Amino acid sequence: MGIELNKQNVQRFYDEVIGMGDVSVIDDLMCSEFVHHGDALFPYIGGSEAIKQGVKGVKTAYPDGHTVIEDMVAEGDIVVVRLTWRGTHLGPFMGKEPTGKVHKWAGLSTYRFNNEGKIIERWANQDVMPQLMALGMIPEMKLGGG
Repeated sequence: MGIELNKQNVQRFYDEVIGMGDVSVIDDLMCSEFVHHGDALFPYIGGSEAIKQGVKGVKTAYPDGHTVIEDMVAEGDIVVVRLTWRGTHLGPFMGKEPTGKVHKWAGLSTYRFNNEGKIIERWANQDVMPQLMALGMIPEMKLGGG
């Protein structure tokens, strides 16, 4: 499969799955053995079915949640994106009741594709500190050490 198709499939993942919540698209884009390696909110997720459940949970909490791909580069079987995400907290998330506030984070994700052109792995590094502060899960950081 080609680099351009891989890039299009990453774009589809963010537009159709994350943006519109259409988890049926995951079967077209990811192999069933897909593995997510991450930090912060979701350190490890194994299998495309687990991704579907995770997306449903996030879309319940943030129905308008969407991602903007700021940059995308690809080489061989790897696609890397720099992205921003934002959504309004309207449903329960990580044990926290809805705040009605807009939460956001920025991050980098690296995708690896198999020979059939499906995503087999993702490594996600996200700066979710603003989201965790907005949820009251960590104290608000203030400059000046005080």
